[in-house]
Amino acid sequence: MGNYQAHNSGKFLLARFTEDGRPDHSFADRGVLLTNLAEKPTGNALAIQSDGQLLVAGNSGMRNTRSWDFTLVRLHEDGRFDTAFGSGGIVTTDFLGATDSAIGVGVQSDGRIVACGNACTMRSGDECFVAVARYHRDGTLDPTFGVN
Repeated sequence: MGNYQAHNSGKFLLARFTEDGRPDHSFADRGVLLTNLAEKPTGNALAIQSDGQLLVAGNSGMRNTRSWDFTLVRLHEDGRFDTAFGSGGIVTTDFLGATDSAIGVGVQSDGRIVACGNACTMRSGDECFVAVARYHRDGTLDPTFGVN
């Protein structure tokens, strides 16, 4: 998994390699997916679902407002966005209105997706909390998660 932020360009990079370290030409454009995701995107974690689809967790948002949200991206095995997931293959979740970032992602045996990271109340990140969200397979939030 790669992470690309040259000059805050809003480009998102993900690359796949063969076992011998060469670009896997069956993935995206000759082994590399480089696309606009949002302003200042980051990819922090990768999970592979049982059907081979890729989940990338991180954050994306607007640099000028310093507001970032949890971001999940789901790709088919060949590097195409899975348009059945969220909006065009992308799901964002805002916790506290400021800087949120997913730093881990996993897939439960029932196919639901769990992302964890941090959520901060202030744009400067002065007050941060652990944040965890669970999503259905289609990227919608699971409203039963965390309910007693």
